[in-house]
Amino acid sequence: MSAVAQGCLQAVTTHQIIQLEFIRFNTEHGDYVSVYDGENSAGLLLGRFDEDSLPGDIMSDNTALFVSYQSDASEVFDNGFGFEIRYTISEDESGCRGNPMVLRGSAGTFSPNNTQYGHAMNCGWRIQVETSKIIRLEFIRINTEHGDYVSVYDGENSAGLLLGRFDENRLPGDIMSDNTALFVSYQSNASQVFDDGFGFGFEIRYTISEDESGCRGNPMVLRGSAGTFSLDNTQYGHAMNCGWRIQVATSKIVRLHFLRFFYYYYCYNRVNIYDGPDSSAPLVLSACGGTRPGDVVSSGNTLFLSFWANGYHPYNDFRIVYHAVEPVPGCLGSPVTLTDSSGIIAIHSFWINVNCSWIIRQNSTGIIRLEFIRINTEHGDYVSIYDGENSAGLLLGQFEEDRLPGDIMSDNTALFVSYQSNASQVFDDGFGFGFEIRYTISEDESGCRGNPMVLRGSAGTFSLNNTQYGHAMNCGWRIQVATSKIIRLEFIRINTEHGDYVSIYDGENSAGLLLGQFEEDRLPGDIMSDNTALFVSYQSNASQVFDDGFGFEIRYTISEDESGCRGNPMVLRGSAGTFSLNNTQYGHAMNCGWRIQVATSMIIRLEFIRINTEHGDYVSIYDGENSAGLLLGQFEEDRLPGDIMSDNTALFVSYQSNASQVFEYGFGFEIRYTISEDESGCRGNPMVLRGSAGTFSLNNTQYGHAMNCGWRIQVATSKVSSTN
Repeated sequence: MSAVAQGCLQAVTTHQIIQLEFIRFNTEHGDYVSVYDGENSAGLLLGRFDEDSLPGDIMSDNTALFVSYQSDASEVFDNGFGFEIRYTISEDESGCRGNPMVLRGSAGTFSPNNTQYGHAMNCGWRIQVETSKIIRLEFIRINTEHGDYVSVYDGENSAGLLLGRFDENRLPGDIMSDNTALFVSYQSNASQVFDDGFGFGFEIRYTISEDESGCRGNPMVLRGSAGTFSLDNTQYGHAMNCGWRIQVATSKIVRLHFLRFFYYYYCYNRVNIYDGPDSSAPLVLSACGGTRPGDVVSSGNTLFLSFWANGYHPYNDFRIVYHAVEPVPGCLGSPVTLTDSSGIIAIHSFWINVNCSWIIRQNSTGIIRLEFIRINTEHGDYVSIYDGENSAGLLLGQFEEDRLPGDIMSDNTALFVSYQSNASQVFDDGFGFGFEIRYTISEDESGCRGNPMVLRGSAGTFSLNNTQYGHAMNCGWRIQVATSKIIRLEFIRINTEHGDYVSIYDGENSAGLLLGQFEEDRLPGDIMSDNTALFVSYQSNASQVFDDGFGFEIRYTISEDESGCRGNPMVLRGSAGTFSLNNTQYGHAMNCGWRIQVATSMIIRLEFIRINTEHGDYVSIYDGENSAGLLLGQFEEDRLPGDIMSDNTALFVSYQSNASQVFEYGFGFEIRYTISEDESGCRGNPMVLRGSAGTFSLNNTQYGHAMNCGWRIQVATSKVSSTN
């Protein structure tokens, strides 16, 4: 049969609560006991129950509970069917009756235990303190159904910042207040308790203390020459926002060293360090995860450290030691200018996120040399050298890690040295990190400081040895002579990097004719001037010097020009003689000339004694006073020409060599000349033969190239001539 039973339980006052406890329960499937929070079934349904699952306790949230029972018309199979419910009305001291419970005292606990635990509960507890106090919550235990939440708010009610929401049996870490109150709420849904409620509920311990942590609105101010501060696991809580300001004497800077840094690998929590008194200063470090940071140095006398946690992982802590230290010149925001003749620039330990700079300045006649004594920085922490007073100058080199650079020389009146480190991890705790650079300022006698060195004297050497050899160098030497002189350069040694060139110009500067450009260890042949000056330049790039033997040495000699190789050709006099260019004279880009001039009745004969020139280095013979005459022959390499005879009153011999390499000892040539009466008929006017008989000939010694000979035989008018 079907039945309906219902009743209303009314509390006496608004500050009382009604609690229902099911003593026994056994109904048919579909025969429901329903509980409503209110005076009738229009109230909130707190639960509907059938069969033999014993519900947990139910508490009212209003001034009445309404209980109804409805059975259907199906058969009853058991005489034990029915239910029994005990109700109690009591004062509301649980915080679960509309108004939250206000907790007083410096410490205590609060909880809804198993007898209080019920469905559709809405409870609240408020802890309020003075502005100088801090509240800490410690969960002793928690075991709620899924979806039955304990929520903690930083404020007087649920309008405050939600610091955490927890259910089931995951024990949260400690929670600390950031305001003058914490509000804890508990809300349960109307679902079934599956273990009869045994053990369900939670218990929280609260403590109120003076705020000495820096985690309560106002940061902790640390003074003194040294100290430590930390946040360990016992202090650690969720949704923390802590701050520490370190302030030292105005003449000092702050150095922080992380003694311990253990954080969950995912960045749920973060430590930020600012270069100044608060978080509005420049951020120099933001650290999280499992990697301990390196040391941090301030640019002034304050550092601010903040810690922020989002409530995800409790097993984190750090410990930091700070010291007031003397500031490193150049690392305080503006570069330091160095003008002493020598000194040291150094960073003796590893600091993260620093930006240091130094200007080394000298007068216009000096030169600055940098020598790296040691360098050991992390990858990405660079020492940069610029040729000038700031980073707008030419970058001469950028160095990192432990690769020791070669010496660096200035090309201007200043060198700018900068060091920038990032915020990454130091893997050997900073041991040995840093760098040390020695600088020296001296007079520029090298030719490597803007103005070339002018070399005087009849002979001498100039060089760039290994101690002088450096990166990004631009050196010059100029040798100048009178118009009657010549300059000869002899390379004693050369060993430069690939791309570091020694260049020779025929003139006072690099605008002259390029006679040769040399690198590495290929020793060039001698070079002779064709004008009144030779200019030698050396330019090196910024790459690494791998060998201690780098450099070069050149010998120069100045002498009278008797070679014909100095602008004006040599005029040869006398009835016979030789002229030559031997191996010691043989050079690149030469232009030599010899002129032999005779009377109209004379003839000039040239005989090549030897010739050995490079391909493209020509000996040319002209029938005349200069190269405007008829070209009688042009000869190169080791092919010995036949004799050459003049057809005019002069022969001009020229020699021109290119700028390529001399590969073999013995280069040069030698020519014999002879001057004689022209009896050959091969010298403009034909030979006149007289007499009743005679012979004429051209033998091997007379035979030559481009000959034009004539013989005229004249006899008495009564005779005829015969050549038979």
